[in-house]
Amino acid sequence: MRDTEINALSLAMQSGVPYVGLRDVAPDPNLMLYVPASVARATEVVPLSLDENRLQLACATLEGDLTPIQARFPRLELELCISPADEIRDLLARMRGRES
Repeated sequence: MRDTEINALSLAMQSGVPYVGLRDVAPDPNLMLYVPASVARATEVVPLSLDENRLQLACATLEGDLTPIQARFPRLELELCISPADEIRDLLARMRGRES
């Protein structure tokens, strides 16, 4: 197990926020409409799924500023889960690659 994975698991257990591994997640670039790329990179947050009014976001920490998302979509419920930072960066890179 990698250090980033251990750190993410530890944070998830301490905070009670669910843990989600992203290695096998297929990126959906359409979900980036909800999270501006600059916000995603700065806060290491990536959207995972949208189910009715709930947007599930993977984040490396619980300290990211989600106000840009909340301001654009005030009726959207944001559901956080913890994921390893390197897996978030990899998923963001894969999403960026599909936009080209």
